[in-house]
Amino acid sequence: MGFELIEQKMKNLSAECRLVELTGGEPLAQKNSYLFLEYLVQKNYEVMLETSGSYSLQTVPPAVKVIMDFKLAGSGESKKNLLINFEYLKEGKDEVKFVVADRKDFEEMESVIKNFHLENKFTLLVSPVFDECSYRDLAEWVLASNLELRLQLQMHKEIWGAKKRGV
Repeated sequence: MGFELIEQKMKNLSAECRLVELTGGEPLAQKNSYLFLEYLVQKNYEVMLETSGSYSLQTVPPAVKVIMDFKLAGSGESKKNLLINFEYLKEGKDEVKFVVADRKDFEEMESVIKNFHLENKFTLLVSPVFDECSYRDLAEWVLASNLELRLQLQMHKEIWGAKKRGV
């Protein structure tokens, strides 16, 4: 499959690194991504997968830590969510990430967390849509919600701007 070549390129970057995260665009859209995840697990890497949640997680190897996006209405992509994926997430290991554009999105996120019983099962991440939702507003909503949420900011966009690639 050529996985050995990819692994060699990884080792050339850092022979000591044992943590690999597949991300960027949608890794599961790649034909052999599930096999590559299994290959990395078999080679004793700590493996993480950051995914849009629009592809099935059913065959992701159990050893892989999944960070799954849940698309809210403000994204315009909420129809792509595969709700069955909540059943494939591993309690106490995986994470669900929400990107919030406005108060309406935040309230939708609260409903999703409640309806799917996500709190205390998964790490719940919340991030503002860059240049649409203020950090202060989102932080205040998080505090007022009394939910266990981890606020994330995309610092690379603050430092280099939203259009800078490769950072």
